[in-house]
Amino acid sequence: MDRCFTLMDEQETKRAWAMVDNFLHFNPSIKDDVEPFVISTCYEIYDISKVNLLTTDDNEKEISLALSNCMSNDDYIYALDWQHSCFRFDPRIQMDSNSIFVCDDRYMNGGYNAYFPDYYPDGDYYFFISTDFDWGYLGHPWLKKVWIFGNKLVHEFDLIHEKIGYVKCNQ
Repeated sequence: MDRCFTLMDEQETKRAWAMVDNFLHFNPSIKDDVEPFVISTCYEIYDISKVNLLTTDDNEKEISLALSNCMSNDDYIYALDWQHSCFRFDPRIQMDSNSIFVCDDRYMNGGYNAYFPDYYPDGDYYFFISTDFDWGYLGHPWLKKVWIFGNKLVHEFDLIHEKIGYVKCNQ
């Protein structure tokens, strides 16, 4: 992978979302009292509503490093944007652009820009998950919270959450 992300095709995207449904029992809702996930492994929930958006570049480096530290020999993880484009993502490679042009004759100008999801959900659910679903980062758009699951990633976030302004929630 030359870039840090590549667009997933429709078949791979459907497989990834089927795994999200099977492993995490994803339940999108606008209601505050609806649990969005059922996670069967260890996890932490963090409030990100107070994150200083002026420091997100530094925070993104910390989060990418945490994800990278969990990857072992994996070539990529999933970066999923609910009901939008999804990507294979290697957080070890520095990002040079957050979009990619997708050629598609069904669109005016012959295609569209697919935008890579951010670690801070801005209206959509953004997920960063290992391909074996052992660990992941699940961003909730209107609750302004993230779910970190899996022993490896929970440990990594224990080390950085205060530095990046994430506040542990009582579960």
